[in-house]
Formats: sequence, structure tokens, C-alpha cells
Amino acid sequence: MVRRLVPSRFTFAFAFTLALFASPPPFARAQESKPPAAASAPPRLVVLIVVDQCRPDYFERFAPRFDGFFARLRDEGRWFTDGEQHHAITVTAAGHAAIGTGRFPCHNGIVGNDFFDPEENRLVGAANDKGAEKVGGEGGGFSPHRLLCDGLGDWWKRRWPQGKAIGISSKPRSAILLMGRGGDAAYWIDESSGRLVTSAYYRKEPAPWAVAFNAADPLAKLPQQWEATLGDAKAYAALGCTGDDQPGEMAIDASHSRVFPHSLAAKNAALRTQLVLYSPFSDDLLLEFARAAVDGEELGQDDTPDLLVLGLSATDFVGHRYGPDSWEIAEQMVRLDHTLGEFIAVLEEKTEGRLLVALSSDHGVAPLPEVAAARGHAGQRVDWGSLKPIVAQALTAISPALEKAGGAMPEYAIHLDRKRIAESGQSLEEVADALALKLRGAPYFVDARSHFELQKPLQEGDRVGELMRASSDGVRAGDVLFVLPPGSIYYAATATDAQMDAMAATSHGTPYDYDTHVPIVFFGQGVTAGRVAGRAWTVDVAPTLATALGIPLPAGLDGRPLDLAK
Repeated sequence: MVRRLVPSRFTFAFAFTLALFASPPPFARAQESKPPAAASAPPRLVVLIVVDQCRPDYFERFAPRFDGFFARLRDEGRWFTDGEQHHAITVTAAGHAAIGTGRFPCHNGIVGNDFFDPEENRLVGAANDKGAEKVGGEGGGFSPHRLLCDGLGDWWKRRWPQGKAIGISSKPRSAILLMGRGGDAAYWIDESSGRLVTSAYYRKEPAPWAVAFNAADPLAKLPQQWEATLGDAKAYAALGCTGDDQPGEMAIDASHSRVFPHSLAAKNAALRTQLVLYSPFSDDLLLEFARAAVDGEELGQDDTPDLLVLGLSATDFVGHRYGPDSWEIAEQMVRLDHTLGEFIAVLEEKTEGRLLVALSSDHGVAPLPEVAAARGHAGQRVDWGSLKPIVAQALTAISPALEKAGGAMPEYAIHLDRKRIAESGQSLEEVADALALKLRGAPYFVDARSHFELQKPLQEGDRVGELMRASSDGVRAGDVLFVLPPGSIYYAATATDAQMDAMAATSHGTPYDYDTHVPIVFFGQGVTAGRVAGRAWTVDVAPTLATALGIPLPAGLDGRPLDLAK
């Protein structure tokens, strides 16, 4: 079932798709140059900031209201203006792992938020680990055990064993996957209590400074209400925002409004935490915790460089509920500009100016389908459950014995049932190739490729095929990857009211430019301000930071160092 918001055919031509979401030449990269030599006195502290679900256009749209760190980045930052996540399944875990490891999902193993684990024969979370208990909280834990390679934290600790590498985010997978398998600790917000917790993978007891931070009950000190502060409707319209109550927006639940002011008051810690997560104040909480970490771990206080990675997730939470054209996203970005400005100023003082900062994002986001439709663009909500019968019908057309061989369907992929395929007498490659061919002519599927097709030479200019290949490992990501029409947001038509409350008003995960384009910018010691044209990939970020500090790069990286000083 599809909720069509504009008259359209399901099988869009890719020429139309790429015209609608125009982009620079598909394989253009930033100019190759000799990596800069490490400074004789390297930065004392490197901070890698990933603003979850941050589109590059936000820095232009909301610039008139910026007076903090984003305003400084505009003048003092080195911007790689055509930055992108160079893979097709543009979701949080895949994006953070690509940034943190310098490798595409097909090589680092984190192909999605959830993917098929052949050893466990089920879908698993990218960072979930029953064997690594929460430290400072209760319940199951998380770790980087599903990563197949090392990352920036590992490189750091090999170069400077006495240096610290700390990760902090609202989400465990973000804090963990940005660092790789190394690092001293990763902290995240425990959704049941609002406390900042870590994993037994890193340490058996919480750090004393983290205990003190939680004991002060910082969640209680945050505002009880989120109010609009930027002016009247005309002021928001000047920032490219539509009305306060856009069609398609979703409140936390039926008792909470879609319009300002948003109540953040709750009778229990779990609901209070959820309400705070879907507001700018979760980033405030993280940055206060990061200040405590800087002091408690003495980050940047000596000549042994330390690493701090920050996954700021409020933009993602807010964006999923209200969309990129909302009043809420404007409020979120303007507040983050201010709070980051204060935070960076503190770090500059503590490090005596020996600070290097990188900022990027794990993915972008699509407009609300209803907003896109009102603007004359493609926009529709597709029932995810309606895709499965189409897959089953295509498999049956290949062979009646394959009707139930569809298996699991992780994000934008199909994992075929090996046992049923073997019983049919056909090979996995034959069935996967045939299924992809049939789906390319089916409703909703504007493109579909088997893993086997993606390993063969691609046609020149096949940008979507290249992005799919970067996401396809042939095991975890599935046997057939597919793409929905542009502007499509999937939902579950059979969801209960409670499930609907947990669903998103808009989302991401596609190879379209609104999902792949992200900011890539550097700031601080050794950085020459300016704009650099040509494609730069997020897998370039970790190699760039490592090279700036003289850290040897491991073999097999997909990224390369970008020039920060030319």
C-alpha cells in the first residue's frame, strides 16, 4: 500500500531522479595533493563532531541567526563543499562507522543499523552485545564487536598509548562506532534513566567524574518546556521553514503537541528522557558531560594528544519528528550553534589554542513527503509490508519452489533463504540476479542490484551502482539491494497506535543526494580557512585527522587525507 501525495508512476526513470535532486559530477573528488606533514607541536586535543542527520544547506539557511561555533566555521573553517557519505544505505550506524574507520560499509562490516548475522541466523543491531553489560545502568549492553576493522581510536592508542580516546553520544552505536574498536570509553544516554552510561567492553566500573556527573541529576536541571524563540511565522519563513504544524509531523504521543511550546515534563525518568532526546537539550546534556570528561580525564592538558569524539544526535531526533523544513529544526540548529560555541571556547582556553576540530554528519534527510508534494516534488509514504508480496511474487515467477525464499529484509536489502534456494536446485547467484532483474520492473523498485552484479564492472557514470557496491558485502547487507522512488518514506500500515508513535515523520537511508550530502569541515590548529570544491567523502575524515598528527595510516583504507593547509 502506498499513500500517494502527488500523481506519479512508481517506476521513475533515473534521469528524472537525478535531475530532481541535482548533484555535482558523480565521481569528481577533491583535488589530490601531497598530505601535509605533521606539525612539530601537534594539537593537544582533537575533537571529531558528528551532527546526526545534518544537511549542508542548514549552514546557509540558518546562517543569519548563527553567532556561535557555526558562525566561526563560516569564516575560519576549511569546507569541503561537496562532501558526501559514499554509500547507498545511509543510516546512522553505517555513517558513523564510515567516518570512524575510513572504510566503506562493505569493508568495515557495519552495513546498517540492523543487518543479518549469518552466524546467529537473525537480524542484529550494529553495536548490540549481550556479553557487554552496561556500566552505570541496567540491562543489555553494547560494544564494537561487530566491526571488522580498526578505526581512529585504535590508530590513536597505537601511536600514543598514554593518550586518551573518549566517545560520547546520545546513542551507543554512535559513540562506539566513531572510535573503532579501540578507545578508553564510550558513553551514551541510557533511555530508561537519563544517566550517561558506558560498556563493560571498556571498563568494569564507571569513572569517578562520570559518577559525580550522574549523581547531580543533570536531567532534572534541563528545561521543562521547549519554546519557540526565533520570532513569528515571518521570521521562520525567512529561514526557509514552513508552518509550525506541517502536515506529516509526528508528536511523541497523543498527549503531546506538534506545535510550540513542547512540554518536556514527565512523571518518570524514561518518558522524561525520551522527551529531552527529541529536543535541543539532549545536546546540551551531552556537551555538559563532555566538559566533565575533559576535566575528569584531563583531555588536552599535556603534549600527548587526546581524542574526543562527539555524536550529537538531537538534530536526528528532531528531524525525524518534524522534518528539515520545520520551526523545530531551525530552533535546534541555532541552539546547537550557541552551545557548541561555548564548548569550543572552553577547549581553546584549556588547550592554549592547540585544538583541531572536524565536523561532519552520518547522513542527511528527506523532506516530509507532504511538504515535498506541496512544492511539486515527488513525495509518498510506502507501506514496507507491501514490498514483501512483490518480492514473493517475483521469486515465484523465477520458480514456484522459491515463493518463500525471500528471507529477512533488513534496511533496503533482501537476504535470501539459502536452504530454500538449495532445495530449488539453483545457485544463490542465479536467484539473486534473476530477482534483481524482475524487481527493476516492479512497482516501487526504481533500482535493484544483486551483490554479484555489484562486484562486476559498472557502467561509466553509474553513481547509484557505485554507492550500492560500497554498501554491499554479500553477507550482512543482503543478497539484493534496492532503491525506492525519490521522496519515499516507508511506514507500516498494520502498526498499532504505539508503534505509530515510534515511527518517523521523515527519514533517510537512500542513495539520493538529500541523504548522501553532508558537511565536511575542519577548524583549528594547522587549518587554512577556505572552500574546496570537488567530491570529498566521509571516509576521508579519519585519515585526514590522523595524518595531521603524524599517525601512520593502516593499509586498505577507502579514504585518503584531505589537504588542510593549501
